[in-house]
Amino acid sequence: MAGRLGDILVKRGHISDDQLQSALATQGSERGMLGAILMRRGLITLEQLGSALAEQFEVPFRQVVPEVINPQVVRLLPEPFARDRMAVPIEISRGQLHLAMTAPDDIETISEAELITGYHVEPVVALDADVRAALDVGFDDRIVARQTIVDMKLAELHESELRKASEEVATIEGAGESAAPVVKLVQAILTGAMNANCSDIHLEPHNPEMRVRYRVDGALQQVMTIPKHIEESVVARIKVMADMDTTENRRPQDGKISVEHEEGRVNFRVSTIPTVGGEKVVMRLLDEGNKIFELEKIGMTERDVESIRKLIDKPHGMIVVTGPTGSGKSTTMYAMLTALNKVQRNIVTVEDPVEYRLVGINQVHSDNEFGLGFANALKYIMRQDPDVIMVGEIRDHETATTAVQAALTGHLLISTLHTNDAVASVARLNDLGVDSFKTGGALLGCVAQRLLRAICPSCKQPAEVNASMVNKLSGGKVAPDAKTFFQGRGCKKCLGTGYLGRIPIFEIMQVTPAMADAIERGLPASKLREIAIAEGMVELSQAGFEQAVAGRTTIEEVYFKTSS
Repeated sequence: MAGRLGDILVKRGHISDDQLQSALATQGSERGMLGAILMRRGLITLEQLGSALAEQFEVPFRQVVPEVINPQVVRLLPEPFARDRMAVPIEISRGQLHLAMTAPDDIETISEAELITGYHVEPVVALDADVRAALDVGFDDRIVARQTIVDMKLAELHESELRKASEEVATIEGAGESAAPVVKLVQAILTGAMNANCSDIHLEPHNPEMRVRYRVDGALQQVMTIPKHIEESVVARIKVMADMDTTENRRPQDGKISVEHEEGRVNFRVSTIPTVGGEKVVMRLLDEGNKIFELEKIGMTERDVESIRKLIDKPHGMIVVTGPTGSGKSTTMYAMLTALNKVQRNIVTVEDPVEYRLVGINQVHSDNEFGLGFANALKYIMRQDPDVIMVGEIRDHETATTAVQAALTGHLLISTLHTNDAVASVARLNDLGVDSFKTGGALLGCVAQRLLRAICPSCKQPAEVNASMVNKLSGGKVAPDAKTFFQGRGCKKCLGTGYLGRIPIFEIMQVTPAMADAIERGLPASKLREIAIAEGMVELSQAGFEQAVAGRTTIEEVYFKTSS
């Protein structure tokens, strides 16, 4: 070593000797190492500290960003060993493993790391907090497959081996029939997604590597990268599993993968689209085994359940569920259908695609190529003597008018629209060419919903109140300091986000006689909202605020998800 850190900083003129002695005197009581203490006091910058550490240990300094490190690289070392030695693998480059350490002069740790990993180790110095954070992320089982670890030596495979793997991928029909590296890699991505409880997998072609991200609790998180030279083989493998055309890469394609998991069968809806960098793949997880479609078990409050049951108990009319993509509309509709599913009723759905199969319900896959778009399929369903009809989405004039006609002729029809709130559904139907008179006569109610991230129970703590947000969400009815609100500090279980899981909130507008009259007269949305609130509708922002007061989510999450 070139000397002590404090002496180097003094020599460089970054701090005075008095400042050094003061920091050393409080090091025992003040948490953290000397460099961290000096930074906290504002005496040195990160760049100055990094340069001094590099001089002290005579190795490069690296600022470690846990979110961009491949967790599979981190796991090249056993967790107890890595945490005990404060050493985290961060990168493999040119056959060498870059090991971030707080003490890069520890020759014993470097030697053992080389024996364990099989790589030549190049040590770099990093901050204590950065190393700990990288270890927390890297060893979190929510984003890394428990059963299969990706072979991170893929980049070192010879070209001949890569060609061989690619040829195998083109012919193999089953996931377990080969030990080809690409096959194992794809299986690890799927397994990791299932273990992470994520909703979507994104494989995005970029230079120099393909990025793999999981959407967990509504937010995308990078979990690994794939070397550019095997990108096509990975995409080809996914296409084979999804029964898609492996030779076509210039047009979008859709497919489906079904795999066995420890908790049952899981389906993946696969979508590919060509981009300037290559083919982008998105896979939506459809876990039939863990999905429960019951109004009382999908996160609704007693008030919401009661309101929904009032709507679906009506013999005919139209119920619209609205919200952005990924807000849980399909789950809500499936829960309604489950509640309506009786031997005495003929229930028929038309969906694009059919995401979950419901026993006792006749589900039709919408397919424009075969004349079964939503509008046409709805016309055919009307000849099937239905009692209840579910249309996946009302997206054009023909579907809208046919749906309203079905609701007016003695059928209960449930569908979705893309609007920001419940009241806006009326204007949207008008935009699609439905007369206000027919809308008022057909519409039973509108349900708007959002999914809010829930506070992680493992690191939940009281939060400072944001007075302006509280005032806006409560309409000035709650004093900013009258309630104790909470937030997640960030821990291993929640990947440092402070959130774990999601909870739904609902805005349910009942179309009462007064509301129907207002719709038929073409009153503006502001007047419709006044009537709805006067008749008991709880707005999305108020529903979210109630969840924040109950300590289930944060004020910030409610504000940004419900503010227009």
